[in-house]
Amino acid sequence: MALLTPQKAQDLLNDVSKAPDSQSILLKKRKDVFLEVSLHTRGVRPSFRDLSGDNGGYIIPPRWGGKEYQYIFETFLINRHPREADVTRQWRLSQYRPHTKAPFGMLTDILRGAIFQDSQYTLTLPDKDDNDYIWGNNFQGMNLITYMSEVVLPGIIEDPNGYIVRMPSKPYFDQTADRLEIMILFVNSKNIVYDGPEDLVFKHGDWGYWLTPGAIFRFDKVDGGQYRVDPRGYFATMLGHLPASIAGGLWNNDGYYDSYYDKAIPTANEYISSFSAEQLVDKEASHPYITQIADDCKECHGSGEVNWPGENGEPPRLRACPKCKGEGLTSNNPADRLKVPFSDWEKLKDGGTVLNNPDTNINKYHNDKNGKIMSDILRALNLLNIDAAQSGNAKAIDQEKLYMFISTVSNKLFDTILFPTISDIIAFRNVRATGDGKTMPYVYDFTLIKPSQFQIKTAADLLDELINSTKGNIPGFIRKRQITEYVDKRFAGDDVFQKKTQVIEQLDDLFVYTEDEQLTMITTGKVQKTDLIFSRNLPSILDEISREKGTRYFKNASIDDLKALVDAKMKPLLVVKNFAVLDGNGNPTDVQNQPNN
Repeated sequence: MALLTPQKAQDLLNDVSKAPDSQSILLKKRKDVFLEVSLHTRGVRPSFRDLSGDNGGYIIPPRWGGKEYQYIFETFLINRHPREADVTRQWRLSQYRPHTKAPFGMLTDILRGAIFQDSQYTLTLPDKDDNDYIWGNNFQGMNLITYMSEVVLPGIIEDPNGYIVRMPSKPYFDQTADRLEIMILFVNSKNIVYDGPEDLVFKHGDWGYWLTPGAIFRFDKVDGGQYRVDPRGYFATMLGHLPASIAGGLWNNDGYYDSYYDKAIPTANEYISSFSAEQLVDKEASHPYITQIADDCKECHGSGEVNWPGENGEPPRLRACPKCKGEGLTSNNPADRLKVPFSDWEKLKDGGTVLNNPDTNINKYHNDKNGKIMSDILRALNLLNIDAAQSGNAKAIDQEKLYMFISTVSNKLFDTILFPTISDIIAFRNVRATGDGKTMPYVYDFTLIKPSQFQIKTAADLLDELINSTKGNIPGFIRKRQITEYVDKRFAGDDVFQKKTQVIEQLDDLFVYTEDEQLTMITTGKVQKTDLIFSRNLPSILDEISREKGTRYFKNASIDDLKALVDAKMKPLLVVKNFAVLDGNGNPTDVQNQPNN
């Protein structure tokens, strides 16, 4: 039963400090997780003061995330060294580039591709209207699966304490369709006001919401930014549970989740600080410098001062020499043209001026150090050795870790987010009468088969495995699975070829074997010769059917329908009197053929 009342929910929306202390502390910790992770995943940049002009105003770069991110940059990541001038620190802030976004984005792309390949999952609703609804562009212009891939998955990664909320997209009196239109929101943890087992209060756009197991309340923002309950925004769900799922991640026993990327965050933070130091060293110490004989300034004769006659009533006095800026030595400024008397020419030839290169050992140290830190980030994300150029045990171990990681995220997403989301959509859109004359939400059975394997290897890796399996005489049923994985990877965008492969897998038991293996099986009597004829002709017959019937029919036809067409075209080919095979010594011999019954 809900613990709040409409008035209490309204008070919390208007003043979050009215929440219990334990709630406030917990919500802050959850919000901190989001800020720390999203700084890297979103490529947030800090602002900095413009010290090149007189106004001293702040420059707001693209992807500036706001004051909360700025506080993290200035306090933890690019903090001021005790002896550092403010102008130097502002320069370091201006030079920040979001290098850490790349590895985090790479892993998210791998997750998205591995989990949401069309061949990896099955989602079907028996009700045609509901099935068309979830596969239509009804969720922020996307279908349900695309929304999960583009919005929910990144949200889980960077904000594991956020919520996926399901609710009617409009108040009941604005709904015009025969069935309710549903809105799915990813509610960021920073917008959550109260989170309890029976209550969820959050802000979204110009509205506030209070979710309970039986109803949804909407609050409008009025003048002055205050929220007021809207009687028209009430919706009785009667679900018996909150229509929301927490994103989830790595539970840390402190009452909230850490991100799945949590292991890489400390190293990524260290990279930002260390790379900023490298930038400063490169700026200060990576240019040649000149060593030359220090001649006295011709203007002040080495004193650094010259007589000034005075102006505007001021008395004459000595002032700094404008030529050498008070140094008393000849200027080394590259912009100055120095005239050397012929009598001093030999002095210069003998080494009066020397062009020196700086000691780059410090620069190399910083570069090597930061390269190692970036490698540590990739290692924490299980990405260090998965590149196709890598080989050996390190690559296999990283691929296995990455596979387990993808499996964990996939199970979480399908079991605790996608399944209840579909159930709630069905419940909102379908009702049935109970024995006492009431109407209640109705959820029927639907098919959701989550991915059981993930293609994280390259097509070249899969082909090498298949070649090695063939050389090692690995059983055919294992090779069949390897061929399926290779085709899914290599021909991911070719639906016709993938369907052709599926049909061959179902109808032909010999396709995984080499020609030598097939002929040996004929010789030893393990298969009939007509089986080999069938295997050799099946690919071309399927191509013929695809041309005659059209690719759309071919892709949508059942295996049984295609088998009937194949059998009709194959029948004349199987009536053959003689068929050449090899005897035990590898010599050709004619064996009378008997067609399959």
